[in-house]
Amino acid sequence: MNRLPHMARPKTSRSTPLGWAGLIALLLPFLPTALLAETSAPPDTVPALGGPIRVELRDGRSQSGQPLSFRDDILMIRTFLDGGAVDQGFPRAHIAQLHFPGDDVVAHAMEWQQAGDLVRALPYLEAIWRQRAPFLQLLPPETTDLLGVLPAAHLETGDPYRAIGLARTLLPHASGEEARNRLHEVILLGHYELEFYQETEELARAWIEGQSDFPRSALGWRILGDLALRADDLAQVRWRVLQPIALAGPEPMAHLAHCYALAIHAFHHQDGESTAAQLHREMMDRHLSWPDAPALAATGEWYETRALREARQRAARAEPDLDLRPPENDLNLPIRKVRKLLPTHSP
Repeated sequence: MNRLPHMARPKTSRSTPLGWAGLIALLLPFLPTALLAETSAPPDTVPALGGPIRVELRDGRSQSGQPLSFRDDILMIRTFLDGGAVDQGFPRAHIAQLHFPGDDVVAHAMEWQQAGDLVRALPYLEAIWRQRAPFLQLLPPETTDLLGVLPAAHLETGDPYRAIGLARTLLPHASGEEARNRLHEVILLGHYELEFYQETEELARAWIEGQSDFPRSALGWRILGDLALRADDLAQVRWRVLQPIALAGPEPMAHLAHCYALAIHAFHHQDGESTAAQLHREMMDRHLSWPDAPALAATGEWYETRALREARQRAARAEPDLDLRPPENDLNLPIRKVRKLLPTHSP
């Protein structure tokens, strides 16, 4: 039986203590822009958002001014009257809503986010973040949900440190389970990309413990499977990634395709092609695409080629066998059958 060469990644790791990693990540969102220039390189330039805000109070009144701070549940703004400045404080309990300038920037951020283009959304999200981050506790859910996309945008553009820091800062302000799961996924993937493997495994196990009986994502199992593959432990790969496959129902599950690919790879190298081929057919029946993972690429090509070959064979068997050759003369045929086989000519 043909075998693919099994190549495990080198077992090297940059072991960084969780305390330092967490401290660096938590500080990053608040570092000056100049210090982040090397890690964040947005494709578009968006002017910094500034100017006065409008504070809408619960009693129907409103007041505009330059925001100064939000400490001890008191929002301070500065208003300018007759050449002088007056600082005013508003208790959090009295504030109904804050109105910021920059509606066009928010509209652009939402447009690119809804289009799934986080790279184009990033500079707009960053401008909103820098304007409103000091007032997270006062922002409505739709704004915090929009800003919740910012960590994933930084992760996609190759800045896992900042992605982790932003996700941890936004977690206490997430509006619901979906928003919290999205931020936890960024933290988990960020640690994996930074090769903090011990911390990644702990986070993945905690992530799995927090899932419902019918999870909508297989990320935790996928990460544990990747770590097992990196350790060249194919038995553990199978055990970890078969769990979400068994739990999967008709509803889409994020990262399920990667789990299928890991399972197929492990079965191919341990038990041969039978079970692996069955899993690959099941994967195709679910309309899942093979993931872009270098360690699994050769296995994917193998089974995609096999699937194409089987499809051609099925198509060939389904075609009717049309024999269009003229009948051979058979002297033993009865005369009636011979007449039926002979071409007829009109007089």
